[in-house]
Amino acid sequence: MSNKGDADPGCASSVGRDDCNVCGGPGKARWYDDTDGDSLGDPASSQLACTQPTGFVDNKNDTDPGCPKSVGRDVCNVCGGPGKSTWYDDSDDDGLGDPASSTQACTQPSGYVSNSEDKDPTCDDDIGRDVCGVCGGPGKPTWYEDTDGDGLGDPAVSTTACAQPGGYAANSSDDDPTCHVNLGRDECGECGGNCVRCQGDMDVQTEADLAELAVCDEVIGTVSVHGPALTSIGPLPLRNVIGQLRFGYDANLDRDPLPNVTRIDLPNITYTSSTVLVVGNPVLTSVNLPLLTQTSFAGVDIKDNPQLSFLDISELKYCGGNLEVSDSLLTTISAPNLVDTGGVIVEDNVNLTHIEMPDLVSNTGHLWIESNDNLASWSFGSLESVDVMMRIQKNPSLSECLPLALLEQIGSPGGSFNQIGNLSCSGTCTAGVCE
Repeated sequence: MSNKGDADPGCASSVGRDDCNVCGGPGKARWYDDTDGDSLGDPASSQLACTQPTGFVDNKNDTDPGCPKSVGRDVCNVCGGPGKSTWYDDSDDDGLGDPASSTQACTQPSGYVSNSEDKDPTCDDDIGRDVCGVCGGPGKPTWYEDTDGDGLGDPAVSTTACAQPGGYAANSSDDDPTCHVNLGRDECGECGGNCVRCQGDMDVQTEADLAELAVCDEVIGTVSVHGPALTSIGPLPLRNVIGQLRFGYDANLDRDPLPNVTRIDLPNITYTSSTVLVVGNPVLTSVNLPLLTQTSFAGVDIKDNPQLSFLDISELKYCGGNLEVSDSLLTTISAPNLVDTGGVIVEDNVNLTHIEMPDLVSNTGHLWIESNDNLASWSFGSLESVDVMMRIQKNPSLSECLPLALLEQIGSPGGSFNQIGNLSCSGTCTAGVCE
């Protein structure tokens, strides 16, 4: 049978063709996006197409469309990731991490950085450390000496150091660096002392008067000790006299000896502002002033004591007037620490063999050494000049020369005031030495 009216000879008309031109076909198929290329399709991303589009698959089995199944995700949910990263502590907030302090985390924790380049993890590199190793520090601090241990420093004595040295404080608040603030000073200026200061002149003639003087550590006034009622003086606690100290004179400075006193003992006396007078005491054998250091505006006169055989002025350094020792039985006159005096007078000491003043540098008055029959030697090794007059004569046993600097004054302008005689040197004087 001949039928020429069939438009699609290859497909029965009762079936027909779908959108894809497939006879009796289902139409366009659904394809699922395979973004990660693992042949598993993303059920949430698809399209209809007659043929498989590139990057699409015919299944929707991909449970993680953004990551291939063969790669998988790490603990941080990163596809193919390495897992948790290492982060380094940045305590000083300089952007550099401490290699010795780290943690593992998926995201950067606060106070941590990804590098381990901090060579000083506790100090910002932009600030740096001072010489003492303190981050941003000022360098070595100043410490003040605390001699008295009261926690207050002496503003005049300091040092710099990173750590506090022993015996130093951080402050400079000590108004009295040699006395503990809790002790304080007494009336005489002694730290922690209980000095008794007596005001006014004291005229000492009786034992009762002497008992009054015996309670005084310091007298602001003149002390006159005289008269026949006394037999022994001291030991007395007296330390300072702001005035004259007289033995053998009354309050009017008239001679009034101590005819019965054999001993004067002031073991603590250190200072007088005026003269120390020990004059005209016929039986006096001992004068003990071992701590006397200074007589400011006048001298020390110890004379006309014909029985005197002991004298201690070993600490005397500064004598504002003459140091005179005359008419005694002393064998040695020793002032080994004397530096400065207003004059030296030594005469008529019948037993004297030696004078010892090796540190004497300045003599602003006389050097008067006369009529000491047995004087054989002296020590004036540091004396460089005598400002007024040298009178050295009638010492027949003397075999010493003067220091060279003094010898050079003889015959110099003003030399007419110098009287030098009876220097029985058998040879010549060279550099102050008899040869």
